[in-house]
Amino acid sequence: MSYSREIANLIKQYLDGESFHYDFDEEEGIFHFGVVMPSKLQNIKYLIRVTQSRFICYAYCPIGAGEAKEEVGEFLHRANYGLPYGNFEMDYTDGEIRFKFSLICDDSLPSLDLVEDSILVPARMFRQYGDGLLAVIFGMQEPEAAVEACEK
Repeated sequence: MSYSREIANLIKQYLDGESFHYDFDEEEGIFHFGVVMPSKLQNIKYLIRVTQSRFICYAYCPIGAGEAKEEVGEFLHRANYGLPYGNFEMDYTDGEIRFKFSLICDDSLPSLDLVEDSILVPARMFRQYGDGLLAVIFGMQEPEAAVEACEK
C-alpha cells in the first residue's frame, strides 16, 4: 500500500517534538504508540494509518465491551450524538472499542496544530467518556445516565 511520505513526516515531526515513543511501519505507513491516561482507563493504544490523501487516527480502549455489547453500543451512540469531531466505534464481533479521527489532506498538508488535534482529540474523548464507559461495561450504570454524568 502506498502512502504520503509528506503526511507521515509531519506526524513524525509532531510525535518527535512531543517526545512520544512510537513504532512506524515504513512499508505500510502505520504508527503505533500508547498514551498513559489520568483516569480509570489508565492507558490507550494508538494506530495512525497514513494514505495518499489523509490519515486516520484510531485510539483503542484497553478493555472490550465483553457481555455488555448492547449497553456499550447504546452508550457509544449517545456519546457520539453531537460530537463535533470524530466518533466512537465498537466491533460487535469481539467488543473492541475505539475512537476514530481522520483528516483529509487532498490539496495541502495540514499544519502541526491540526496534526496535534487529530492525535489529542481521541485521548480527550476517552478522558471525558472513559469512566462512564467502564461503568456501563461493568454494569454499574445505565448508558443514558453514564453519558449524562460524562457530559456534566
